[in-house]
Amino acid sequence: MKFQVMGIVACLALLPACGHKKRKKDILHAPDVLLVETPLSLAGTSPASRDDAAFNRCMTGNADPDVLAGCNLPYVEVPSIPREDQVESILGSTLISHDWQKERFRSFLLSTRPEIISMLSCVKGVAISSDIRPSFYYSPSGGIYLDAGYFAATTEESGTVSTNPDSREQNFDQIDLLFFTVDTVKPKTAEEARYLDLEGLLAHELAHACDFKADAVNGRHLSDDLPETPENAVYQLAQWLYFGNGSAKAKLSQYTPEEIGKSYEESPIVDIYGYGNRYEHLAMIVQNHLAFEFDGNNRVDLLTDNPKEKQNLRDFPIYWGMTGKFCQPDLFAKGRDITKRAVPMAFDFQRTIADCPTVVHPAGTAVYQVLGLPPSRPAS
Repeated sequence: MKFQVMGIVACLALLPACGHKKRKKDILHAPDVLLVETPLSLAGTSPASRDDAAFNRCMTGNADPDVLAGCNLPYVEVPSIPREDQVESILGSTLISHDWQKERFRSFLLSTRPEIISMLSCVKGVAISSDIRPSFYYSPSGGIYLDAGYFAATTEESGTVSTNPDSREQNFDQIDLLFFTVDTVKPKTAEEARYLDLEGLLAHELAHACDFKADAVNGRHLSDDLPETPENAVYQLAQWLYFGNGSAKAKLSQYTPEEIGKSYEESPIVDIYGYGNRYEHLAMIVQNHLAFEFDGNNRVDLLTDNPKEKQNLRDFPIYWGMTGKFCQPDLFAKGRDITKRAVPMAFDFQRTIADCPTVVHPAGTAVYQVLGLPPSRPAS
């Protein structure tokens, strides 16, 4: 869910190009015909009562979406304890494209937070494949589809993963502004970085799954309680960057960077991803609050010039910046409430709003000051 931009992490939403009246499956980046081209195999032991061929067919989607909707797979059963039994149950509903993915996923599941494990009870299956990019949740199958690149830890493993870029990356190159997000928690090792990225990815996709399971069980999405997205200046930026909406791109010239930042600052949407729809807004609320609770991670959103080749981003001016949009007092408590409702297990937040500052960064502040980077050295 993250791209590297000139050495700085630029987070992109797992969102499609869509208009206002797309179907839910389109909004969630699901293709019209769900087809995972690489053959997938089961990672664990199948439940005795399940037809594995039908499970694979429903999860990989070699059929019309209406047929997939008729599959009606059961939700994954996640025992309350012990963790080893939870993991084996999840692996029994996980399809993989390469054997190494099984052990990487198993290792993650053994070490991740119990909240993430409980959220896997909202899915009907998991697919990990070398040709999935970007990751997404697909409501007709009830499954989550994960980019294997999040799991690869060696050169050999990476060599089995598609090198095709996310199609939305090119949108960043076509405007003069760069909107990017960095985390305040910095991983100390490559292994920790992979873990945090994967935990964030799963929190996001599983939030979608729990949102749609709530609708299936109770007849109402959790995201139905979220506010309408205002079509303001930052909305136009989000629609171009993450949706490829050409008309939105044309409207961007009407706004200064400061106006875009101010519109984001004053809106009820906690993350620029959430400007797509309520489903993505909910997923980002849950992702942000779980990352904050788990690791104390806040987020810094910045608007700066779009760097060209070999230019050093940390020397660029900030037109607008903000730390902790989701920590704004009027949004924080509501975000906590919806996150608790999205996570199936009962849990109490230990961190408070006092641990989660909201800071607006003035125009003209150098990027390196906000990010805590050392200033660049003058040329000798």
